[in-house]
Amino acid sequence: MNRRSFLRWGGAASASLLAGRSLTGCDPSGPATPPPALADTGPALPRRLPASVARGKRDEIDAPLHVISGQLPRDLRGHVFVVAAIPFGDGTPLFNGDGLIWRFDFDGVGAAFKSRLCKPPCYWADLAAAGTPHAFQNGGPSRYSPTLGFRNSLNTAFLPMNDRLLVTVDAARPYEIDPVSLEVVSPVGALAEWTPGLPENVFPGSPFTVQFTTAHPFYDERTGEMITVNYTPGPNGQLDLVRWDGEGKLERWPLVLPDGAPVAILQSAHQVAVTRDHVLVMDTAFVAEPEQIFGGTVSRAQAPEATVYIARRKDLVSGGGAVTVQRATLPRESVHFFADYDDEGGLITVHAAHCCAFDVSEWVRDDDVRADGKPLREGFLGFPVAPTDLSALGRHVIDASTGALVKGESVMLFDESLWGLALYAHAGSAPAGRMEAIYWSSGGFSEEAHVARVAELYADYPHRTVPLDEMPLETQPGHLLRFDPRAGVIADVYRFPDGRSPQSPHFVPRSGGTGGQTDGYITCIVLSDDTSQSGSSGDELWIFDAANLAQGPLCRLGHAQLDLPLSLHTAYLPQLAPATGAYWIDPRLDYAARLASAPPEVKALMEEHVFPHFD
Repeated sequence: MNRRSFLRWGGAASASLLAGRSLTGCDPSGPATPPPALADTGPALPRRLPASVARGKRDEIDAPLHVISGQLPRDLRGHVFVVAAIPFGDGTPLFNGDGLIWRFDFDGVGAAFKSRLCKPPCYWADLAAAGTPHAFQNGGPSRYSPTLGFRNSLNTAFLPMNDRLLVTVDAARPYEIDPVSLEVVSPVGALAEWTPGLPENVFPGSPFTVQFTTAHPFYDERTGEMITVNYTPGPNGQLDLVRWDGEGKLERWPLVLPDGAPVAILQSAHQVAVTRDHVLVMDTAFVAEPEQIFGGTVSRAQAPEATVYIARRKDLVSGGGAVTVQRATLPRESVHFFADYDDEGGLITVHAAHCCAFDVSEWVRDDDVRADGKPLREGFLGFPVAPTDLSALGRHVIDASTGALVKGESVMLFDESLWGLALYAHAGSAPAGRMEAIYWSSGGFSEEAHVARVAELYADYPHRTVPLDEMPLETQPGHLLRFDPRAGVIADVYRFPDGRSPQSPHFVPRSGGTGGQTDGYITCIVLSDDTSQSGSSGDELWIFDAANLAQGPLCRLGHAQLDLPLSLHTAYLPQLAPATGAYWIDPRLDYAARLASAPPEVKALMEEHVFPHFD
């Protein structure tokens, strides 16, 4: 494959910027310093995606973490949270499963972990209904019961709110959890405060409904506001901005276009971004086809551009009322993005992972065939499909008053390290006033998950960088990298060894450090099928110096019972404080209106097997 197939620039970017990419993560003009003691990355493994990605135990464990190799930094302190869906193992997507939270604790001397399942009311109903006519079943990306409704799996992301912590998902209410016990405390907002995402004739009388929201709400620690969305999807839908002060009822504002038409989310709203003066909602490239829930095989391509709706925060006046937005279009699709908090002069700087022709809502199915014609790997069903093009990193400056991209300010970077660009990390719980360092993990490319169905779906992708007939013929490894958005370059990068898959990076500030955006550590889940290391299941937590990724991990931590599947988003708290419970939605009152028309056996199930867990 020639270089042009891998590198293409847009906007103000030029190939000359790539010369700024660091191979060491260090300033070559600075004085030489002795290298730190690094971790051995383990024995050579086959060049393939590990099967461990699709496996995970539901065990709830409290245990120490063992140093497998390297040294644990003494100035690594605090608590890192990771969440994942525990796969059912039945061929449904790996994203469909009960949420399991791992908390990794560091005190400067040692490390430990604690894991707990997320158990909202629908979890207990699912257990109680097993083997009865009310049992839940899996349907594509969801789990449902015709009489009880849809599960809230709480398996996607977190939102720290000072010393409070929420766990989130895209199609249900977020829940506050106790950071100490990891038990769920309360949903955010009563059912009556949310607009249902599906018509009432879908499972009428069922207590558990769908609320389409975002897995990435925003907490503004400067104002004490949590900002999220609630929408009904489709061309005739409606998008509302939602604000919560952490104590009272939700406030909401319907968004409309300048012509007065309601804003409609056609795909999903996986993430929102907030600046000092604006709120941005992206129609993100995650298309969950409703037909898939009930056994349909319909697959639709994502839109090849990202639409962003921009609202002014000063228009979010108490009492509600429609808020007019401006619409911006980014030159490629995206699922994860955020913005500099500083938007002086009405200029918003957006940082986006452009998942080009990378459909993370599709999974390997039993009727799929590989694009190379080879048979599917046994045990591979449910894996997210491989990307069908190279991903990109983008920086875009938007004029908030018009929605136009500022000429000459957009940067699009394509690089070999960006196959399967996925999750991110940065200093602080929310983006800084001006971002100087953004950490991204890429999952790589697996020819075993490159299926013909999805390749055909994106055969006519208009922004293609790598022609379909020039796609890699073998697995491309995952990477951990630091992007410098000001220079538009990858300033530091680490390539993972074959057979070791990076997941869930997070930035932890160095205890006693300067507070700079590279002064700290990156923790990263690394999955493998390597069981040769004493005290390791093959799934580990690796620690990197945030200022020097390329040198490799400082430490590998593990435990024989640390068994993770594909893990997702993360959070960090410097200290733990138990939830006060001052904000609490009583489930009996919350579900009373919906249970009024439910069959007697459903009412009995809720009263006998669900509500007592919250008394």
